[in-house]
Amino acid sequence: MGASPTTTEYLIADNLAYTEGTLHEATSTIPTRAQLISDLQHNMAIEQQSTGVPVTSWTIVDVQFHPKDGFFGVSFLTDKGNLIIAYEGTEIANTTYGNATIAADAQILLHQTPTQLFSDVRAFAHSSEVAAKGMAGFNGNAYVTGQSLGAINAQEAAIYLNDPGNNASGVHFAGGVTFAGTGIPGYSAKANPVANMIDYVDYGDAVGNYASNMPAGTGNNYIPGLEPMDHVGTVVMIGQPGSWSYTNTPAEYFAYHVLSHDADDMGCSNVYYVEPSPPFTASSFAQETVDYLFSLMHPQDLFGLG
Repeated sequence: MGASPTTTEYLIADNLAYTEGTLHEATSTIPTRAQLISDLQHNMAIEQQSTGVPVTSWTIVDVQFHPKDGFFGVSFLTDKGNLIIAYEGTEIANTTYGNATIAADAQILLHQTPTQLFSDVRAFAHSSEVAAKGMAGFNGNAYVTGQSLGAINAQEAAIYLNDPGNNASGVHFAGGVTFAGTGIPGYSAKANPVANMIDYVDYGDAVGNYASNMPAGTGNNYIPGLEPMDHVGTVVMIGQPGSWSYTNTPAEYFAYHVLSHDADDMGCSNVYYVEPSPPFTASSFAQETVDYLFSLMHPQDLFGLG
């Protein structure tokens, strides 16, 4: 078994999964596959220059974009021979794709499953494995990753790929790393354990703390007694204990949630951050969306208990 991806490589893959957001696509416009690949290659070169990781030697295995479902995924064959399957997170933008990601977040926070999105997630994981297994240099190991909604998608992919029967012939699911994701509605880690998965959560991140399996002493905003909504894998806290506060503003919570903050927490501040477009402070729509999601992250408001 070859060397697993490094934390920096996972962060790079997650950054690159936000490439779609840099295209500023109109609500009715779907970028072509060639556009997506070209933009990915551009950002891969920036990542290599920023980090020194030989990202331009990575091969884009597959890229899929289903705006109406809120799905964007890209998979890479790295220079180490690993397959990394990365999922994009929420895009705070008034586009078909942006609105679909926001709707998926709302469903998950309401303990509902975004059925079509998760179907896309599973199909992409499998198709990436099928495409990779015929490529020179592939060592047979597949990993998943993502941040925010992308982390939720990666966890769903891990549940799926954890069943050996769902993997492409000759491909082994070897685990993965996620950042800033909630738990999965209805999922119990005890009932369906997945090995070699790590879910990094910042102490001050209201989204990542929304799960039923948070370690003791963290800023857990999950109401005890609700159905299981565990993270898939092992939760590892990052950042500063004490960052959590119910008095934090939406902007403060969001600052703890973004991938660049996670990269700083992990000592990987040299990773180039591909900002989803537009930035959340750029328009009244974006700010209203953040305020809306912020309200969902408070259980007393979400369930009418306040």
